[in-house]
Amino acid sequence: MIVAIDNQEYYPDVDNVIRISLNRNTSINKTITITTSDGNNITSSQGYLSISGYASYDGLYNPLNRSNTILIPYVINDTSYYADYNFDVSLSNDSRIINKNETVALDFDISVNGIANPNIRVSLARKTQMTAYNQNYTVIDMQNYTDMTLNRERPNYYYVNRSININNTFTYRINTTNLDRSSYRFAFDLYDGDKKVTTIYKYIIVR
Repeated sequence: MIVAIDNQEYYPDVDNVIRISLNRNTSINKTITITTSDGNNITSSQGYLSISGYASYDGLYNPLNRSNTILIPYVINDTSYYADYNFDVSLSNDSRIINKNETVALDFDISVNGIANPNIRVSLARKTQMTAYNQNYTVIDMQNYTDMTLNRERPNYYYVNRSININNTFTYRINTTNLDRSSYRFAFDLYDGDKKVTTIYKYIIVR
């Protein structure tokens, strides 16, 4: 794995941590580019990239003050796919935190183009434990928490739309009465025909 910022490449250290020295006492906005191998040694999986910021005497080691760690989810498919496409799913900030014992309409704005035979499948998962150290989610049947009739693709997975190539809105009317107070994750899987292209996650909290 190679990480690059401003065309400068960085590689993992012996402890498998990539350390990047940034300018001192400055506020920055940078793009990080991550390049993996051609896939020969990477199996199909999903996980998280852990990124932490800290201050140190030498800019690389001996941390003096560590900031919060953020976790960025990733998915690796076991089949290669390339297409010049655009795919986006958005949910308003006002809909990200909802109350228990109420029914709320969640409007997901979806845009897709550049895919020959697009279809999107959605699932809902509940966080296993409400802690920053546990980022595991368990898929649940989203049909059990709505009065809508969803178009099932397979158990716990439903079609958003069988064929779209323009802007769309998928509305999911969720009843939170039987949901735990927890974090939930919607996974929108984009397919080209039967081949999976990518996944976008959207998170809500039931309080």
